[in-house]
Amino acid sequence: MEHPISRIAMLVFVLMSCLLVGSQPMQPSDTTFVSYLLALTWPPSACASTIRCNKRSPLSRHFTIHGLWPQDGSNNQVPPYNENSQCSTLTVVQIDDITRSNMLGGNLKQQLNRAWPNLMGAILNIDFWLDEWAKHGMCSDYGDNPVAYFSTAINLRNNVVSGDFTSIITFLLLIDGS
Repeated sequence: MEHPISRIAMLVFVLMSCLLVGSQPMQPSDTTFVSYLLALTWPPSACASTIRCNKRSPLSRHFTIHGLWPQDGSNNQVPPYNENSQCSTLTVVQIDDITRSNMLGGNLKQQLNRAWPNLMGAILNIDFWLDEWAKHGMCSDYGDNPVAYFSTAINLRNNVVSGDFTSIITFLLLIDGS
């Protein structure tokens, strides 16, 4: 039997996801996407239902990030970056450059561990983040700045967790150019 909290958590997740899809008109030469979707997970529900969770650390009792995904005009995910069909005119930062320069180290790594943990047991957090970068970050406004991409996702998630929707609306207005 499904726990009532699971239903409530899923409803909250859907509502928050809807709130966080913001319009972002861009110049055609800059990108192929028009908005972002902040995908959040409620760890207790996710681990009780569909995935084999990582048992190395206690489950967060707050929403965690699954991803910050650029969406096209039909609200579909923008395909991952590849050199043959670039989604951006930015000079994107490659995964090897991120790991070689330790861009995701220090304070940012601590924040990512709290806000964006990998719930699945077999994959390390850093590998999950790099996978999300390759699938979504490289085709975003932040393709040339992974630190800004990950920091933006953390800040949006923190605003959801704290209930500070004013900051989220401000972010949406800023990216909308209004």
